[in-house]
Amino acid sequence: MAAKKRTKRRTMFQETWHRLLKNKGAVIGMAFLALLCVIALVSPFVFNYETDVIGQNLAIKLQPPSGEHWVGTDEYALLPASTGVRPMISSCAVLIFSTPFLTF
Repeated sequence: MAAKKRTKRRTMFQETWHRLLKNKGAVIGMAFLALLCVIALVSPFVFNYETDVIGQNLAIKLQPPSGEHWVGTDEYALLPASTGVRPMISSCAVLIFSTPFLTF
């Protein structure tokens, strides 16, 4: 009687995860999305909302990037990188989850 060789089968999740990790573009996209999520979660602790967002200094509006403001300021003298990540992630999530319903 021949001995049966037992093979460990992957679950559907494991197979999907394995195939996803083989796709370099997907891995880069996941890393970028993870970085944006970390920025969105850490920014309330790095930036003081009362002084950086609410307390406006209109003398520094529309400034180019500098040592003090790495990404410059907008027309309201706000730092766009610290205030714009969370709405961007929300709009991306809506787009990602609505795409299957909008395609033909």
